[in-house]
Amino acid sequence: METALAIQRTPEVIAAEINNIKDQTRTMLLVNSIEIGRRLVEAKAMVPHGEWGKWLESSVDYSQSTANNLMRLYEEYGANQQSLFGTDVKSQALGKLSYSKAVALLSLPTEEREQFIEEHDVDQMSTRELQRAIKERDQALQELQKAQAQAEEAKRAQAALEQVKEESQLTITQLQKSITELETKLAQAQESDNDEEVQRLQQA
Repeated sequence: METALAIQRTPEVIAAEINNIKDQTRTMLLVNSIEIGRRLVEAKAMVPHGEWGKWLESSVDYSQSTANNLMRLYEEYGANQQSLFGTDVKSQALGKLSYSKAVALLSLPTEEREQFIEEHDVDQMSTRELQRAIKERDQALQELQKAQAQAEEAKRAQAALEQVKEESQLTITQLQKSITELETKLAQAQESDNDEEVQRLQQA
């Protein structure tokens, strides 16, 4: 029977078992990291002010940066933790994250994170590739915001120019009306031989 069992075990079967264990380990690491973050948040509320760094070092051997990452993992993903193995799309996406990828994704706004995971096939990316994709996304967003700001500035400048043109046209119309009125009065003064009025109107 042992011989039959050995024959059934192929490299493909062993690879599948290894990959399954890897997936379980990856998911467990993330879940446990979230649970540690949960407890760190709880402890921080109890530790006296100014003693947090000392408590971390002496009690759990964590740096403040590591503790901050763990607490943010809980704050950002903790609400979804109970359904990490659920059937909804969001849970499936989060369930495939490794610890390092989950930390890298913390730099994204919460409302954009899920869409980013789906659009970039994060499960197939290395952590370095993910970090590069996030950086490229941030740069593209900055360029977009810059272009939008320039477009808005150009729009304001165009509106100001239109206002100046409108005001200038109004001034020209008023001047033309005034000139016409003066010319009419001048003609009337000349007809009546009113030299004083003619001189005044000519100066005007």
